[in-house]
Amino acid sequence: MQELGITFEYYGSEDCSVLLENVGIMGRFRNLMCVLLVSSGLISSNVFAEQYGTPVSICLNNHTIPFIDSDRPATEVVDAAYKQCQDVILQWDKERKSLPPGMVAKQDEEFHLFYIHMIEARRRAAEKRK
Repeated sequence: MQELGITFEYYGSEDCSVLLENVGIMGRFRNLMCVLLVSSGLISSNVFAEQYGTPVSICLNNHTIPFIDSDRPATEVVDAAYKQCQDVILQWDKERKSLPPGMVAKQDEEFHLFYIHMIEARRRAAEKRK
């Protein structure tokens, strides 16, 4: 490549800030790659931030977290969320058929209790802040 007069150099992230500079084809390509890298990172981080967790936990979070500030008892909120997420929970049960029934029952019980305790703990923390 030296005989063609082309040299390759490492350009640090400081080059990404100069996107409108009048540069050659390689400079434009480098700038385009910087823009694509940064924008794809921002887009993917937003997607993953909202959808973190299993389908069951995402569904239960969507149906319990909005009611943390309500006056409804935590058990009632969690029971209603389980009814609304019944299809997702049934799919999860199908995926756990190979596990021992006692283990599945224990997981279900602890998961249900976790959501009740989570709501109660957040309510206590909100009361302490007042």
